[in-house]
Amino acid sequence: MHFVHTLHKRGQGTFITEEMMAGLPEPITRYLRFTGVVGTSIPRTVHFHQAGSMRLSRGADPVDLEAEHWYTTSPPGFVWDGLLKRSFVPLARARDRYSEGRGSMYVRAEVETARAFTSRWNS
Repeated sequence: MHFVHTLHKRGQGTFITEEMMAGLPEPITRYLRFTGVVGTSIPRTVHFHQAGSMRLSRGADPVDLEAEHWYTTSPPGFVWDGLLKRSFVPLARARDRYSEGRGSMYVRAEVETARAFTSRWNS
């Protein structure tokens, strides 16, 4: 999985400090120090595109995944919208969401689209 594009808007006046990392597991604090976020302002929003592949089960062929992700830090929330496809044929769409303290996930298989494509392809 790789990130195609990242866009964020910085917050006003709240900066990441060493004190904020107190009590976090050591691998996380080590990573945060490595990335250089200490001393930077906390972003208000983040939006990025993802592209990659994933296996739907052990030993299965990978399928392509394209997704967009939007985060907000105040109030905390996110929306992740992903599309699984083989070549250019959509297989499934998923949307994961956290807003106002509640989470939800929606997955829809694109079976009819895949069947229609397959029947036209094999004709």
